[in-house]
Amino acid sequence: WNKSPRDIQRRMLMQMLRAVSPQDYPIGFEAIEATRLDLHDDGFAGKTLAGCEIFLSHGEVILVREAAIVEGLIPAAEGEIWDNRFLISGVADYKLLKVGALGGTTVETKKTLPFKIRRVLPALWQDDILLAVPHLDYYSPNCPAVLKGSKLTFLSSPSPSGRGDYLFDK
Repeated sequence: WNKSPRDIQRRMLMQMLRAVSPQDYPIGFEAIEATRLDLHDDGFAGKTLAGCEIFLSHGEVILVREAAIVEGLIPAAEGEIWDNRFLISGVADYKLLKVGALGGTTVETKKTLPFKIRRVLPALWQDDILLAVPHLDYYSPNCPAVLKGSKLTFLSSPSPSGRGDYLFDK
């Protein structure tokens, strides 16, 4: 990031914002430039822009979807897309399953991620019972074995139809 020219930094920031929180309209140059400059400020404490929270963690720039705008629980049906970003697969025969954000629920995993990231990760639920958070390799003791092969694939640059390029599986 710091070694890249200003115009490349602006393009990277724009693409990251679009991937994390798809927008109908491009983000204005002034907002992108102000954020780019903020990221070079030693006192930068984070900000929101275009539906994303932007912060630094251990010297890395982190962009995450704003928790307030993450889609709520929806039925977890094969081929459906949750939050205009995650393609659901591997759940075809399991009834009453829903997908929604992990939120403030605490899970014990070996993967450590900042809370702001963890709370917006997609999770599989049955009623109020958390069954799985595939991105964290978390499966509750109540999670049926069939769901351990489920995937919530992150789609980068979703199109208006909600489909996009596959970026990250889990």
